[in-house]
Amino acid sequence: MAYKARPGFVLLNICDAHLLVATRPLWAEFPRIRPLPNAWAVCWTLMEKGNTDQDVINMFMRLFNAPEAAMHKRFDPIFSGLAEEGYLIPVEEDAP
Repeated sequence: MAYKARPGFVLLNICDAHLLVATRPLWAEFPRIRPLPNAWAVCWTLMEKGNTDQDVINMFMRLFNAPEAAMHKRFDPIFSGLAEEGYLIPVEEDAP
């Protein structure tokens, strides 16, 4: 399953804490502020620019010169967690 960031969230950094906050139109559906660990915040920052989870995996593969399987093992739990909570939405695998 491929994911992209759901529009309507802002990542804030307050007192060295990364916080994912819904904009007003999404408050009813996402009323809480979601703290994010550093790695999750980096993934979100890349995805809110239009990248999919696979794009993020590819970026880290190149950055760390690591195999794809290792990057999936590291980052798939992040993507799954954010998707289960509704912050990421599925996209077609072949969609741009």
